[in-house]
This record gives sequence, C-alpha cells and structure tokens, in this order.
Amino acid sequence: MSKKQPDWSGCFLVWVCKYATLRKIPPFSMVLPLGPLLKKSVSDFRALLRPLMVGAVVIGLLLGLIAFRAQKSVGEEIGTLIGGMENAAGDPEQLQDLMMRMQQGDGEAMQRMGEMMGEEGAIPPAAAAAFVGSIFTFVLAMWVISIIGTYYYLVVATGRHMNTAEALRQTLGKIVSLIGLSIWIGVRSFVWVPFIGVVFGIMLMPRFVPAPVLLLRDGKSIFESASMSYARTSGYWGKILGNTIVAMLCGFVVFVAISMVLRVVSPVSLLLAGVIGSIASQLLFAYFSVFTVTLAATVLENPLVPAAAANTQKAA
Repeated sequence: MSKKQPDWSGCFLVWVCKYATLRKIPPFSMVLPLGPLLKKSVSDFRALLRPLMVGAVVIGLLLGLIAFRAQKSVGEEIGTLIGGMENAAGDPEQLQDLMMRMQQGDGEAMQRMGEMMGEEGAIPPAAAAAFVGSIFTFVLAMWVISIIGTYYYLVVATGRHMNTAEALRQTLGKIVSLIGLSIWIGVRSFVWVPFIGVVFGIMLMPRFVPAPVLLLRDGKSIFESASMSYARTSGYWGKILGNTIVAMLCGFVVFVAISMVLRVVSPVSLLLAGVIGSIASQLLFAYFSVFTVTLAATVLENPLVPAAAANTQKAA
C-alpha cells in the first residue's frame, strides 16, 4: 500500500492564513490591527480627498476616453481586415459561417481561418500594419497614464496635505526613480524563480511594500529603499500580506457593487458608463495607495528586530 503524499499546497495556504492573523504580533508592537488600520486609512483618504479626487477624475477621464476611442478604432480596423478576407474568400457567407463555428470551438474552422489569413492577399499589409499600430498606440498611452496615476496617488498619500500641482510636480520628478525601484524590487523578488520557484518570490514581495515610502518620504536611493524595507519588515511578512489581501477583497466587493450600478447606465450611454467606471476604479486605486502607505508607515515605525530598530533611530 503506497504512502499518501502530503498536500503541500494546502498546508502552505493554511499556514499563510494562520500566520497572517494579527494575533501573532508580539504585545510590545504598536502596529495597528486591521480594524483600526482600515479606519485610519479611510480617515487619511478623506483628509486627502481633494488632490486624490482631482487625480482620479483626470486619470479616469483620460483612460475612459482612450478606451472608448480604442474600442471604436480597433473595431474599424477589424472590419477592414474582415472585408479583405471576404474579398479573398469570395463568399462572405462562408466567412461568417467559419466565424460562428470558431465561437463554438470548432477546430477545423480555426484551422481553415488560419489558412485563409495566411493566403497571399487575404489581409492587405497596410491594413494589418494599421491594426497593430492602433493597438500598440492605445496600449502605450493607457500604460503611461496608468503609471503616472499610480505614482501620483502614492506621492499624495506619502506627502499628506499636498496640493494637486505640487503632487504632480513631485510625481514627474520622482517617476524615473519609482519605476527603477519597481524594477529592482521585481528583480530581487523573482530572479530566484528559475531556481527555487515562484513561491519564493511571493514570500519576498511583501517585504518591499514600504520601499516607495522610504524613497519618497525619507529621500533614500533605489537600492537603500529596497534594502531598508527588507530589513525593517522582518517579522511582519504575515501582517503585510494578510492586510493587503483583506484590503484587496474589500476593494473587489466595492468594484462589483459599482459594476452592478453601471449596468443600469450602460444602455443609456456606453461612453458615460465607461468614464464613470474608470473614475470609480481610480478612486479605489487611490484608496489602496493610502492604505498601503498607512500600513507601511506603521510597520516602519515599529520594527520587531532590534537591529532594525537601531537602524530606524540612526536614520531619524
């Protein structure tokens, strides 16, 4: 009779859930439990509502309009491609039948469609280039705006009572350092994946959550921010991961509620529903930035390791 192998994935999940509870924090730690942490982050969010709201409206409006324009432009390009394939096939009804069969998962229809797309003259090169160019342009524009918005919320949350113009100026001034910090954290967390596995990267990533706060608030360099964040979060891996997961779940519930409301608006105006949804999503991102900064600050101010505490006093 073969010996039953233990379910390591299940054991790991149970261990994470158990370790992430706030009861594991020693009594001398002054780090806020989850309830007060949520309450304080909501209070901070309300105090910073004006610059955060301005950023959410501007970024959300831009992303919503770009997404709407992208949908329209890409739809036109796809229509051009399909028109070229209809001309090559010589039978529009046959092409429509192939597309319906592909939606049903017909492998032969997919193979035939691939053959038609590979036929010379089926897709005009200019139309294909325009299609790829449109997608690339819209994706790049949305990525740049999203990056600026993400770091803007982080700068506002770290700088506290800062006006919109000052927050935008600091965001543009620090964006290269913040991108570099994100890249360095990713390298330090996941460079071990080919040798050890992705679990090791997941275990390291929460230790770098306070790094952007150290860079923005204390003026540390990219490498100093990452190293100091890793040192000062010793013993807080479960707290950081557990609280982050709970905050994300709360945000997901709010997002689902907003999506249900927007279903009523969608039949009236698809553009309006898209813009409102985009702004609401940005507000959720803004709150999550405030929550992350609040969590990072309370961890940095209460290191569990004596060496980290000494480094904190020295840095102060």
